[in-house]
Amino acid sequence: MAVPYLTRIGLQIPDPTQINYELISTPPVKKWFFSTDWRARYVFYFQLPPAEKIHEIRQRRAADQTHSVDKAFTLAEVEIQCSVYEMLALHFHRCGLRVIVRNDFDGMPQRIVDDEGSASAIK
Repeated sequence: MAVPYLTRIGLQIPDPTQINYELISTPPVKKWFFSTDWRARYVFYFQLPPAEKIHEIRQRRAADQTHSVDKAFTLAEVEIQCSVYEMLALHFHRCGLRVIVRNDFDGMPQRIVDDEGSASAIK
C-alpha cells in the first residue's frame, strides 16, 4: 500500500499548492511514423484515497514507529499533500500523458475527464 507524502520542508514553502509546472519535463510528442512514442510508453498511476484515510494510516505507522517521516503530521498537511498530487495528475493528463487514478486502495482504476481546463472529474 502506497501512501503519498511530501516532507515537512516541502510544506514550509509559502504555498505548496503553487506548482512550477515549467520544471516538470514531459515526454515529447511523437513526430514521425517510425519514431518512438514516448508518451505511449508511460502510464502515471496516482493512488489518491481520502486525506482522512491517509492521515489515519500515517498515524498508525507513526505509533508503530515504522516510518519516522509520519510523526506529527496534521490532517491539514495531509490534505495539502493530496491536493498537490491531484494537481499533478491533472497536469500530466492535460499534457497528453496517460494517467490512472484510484480513489481508494481497493478501488477501480479511473481516468480523468476534463473539459478544456474546466473543473475536472475523475471517472
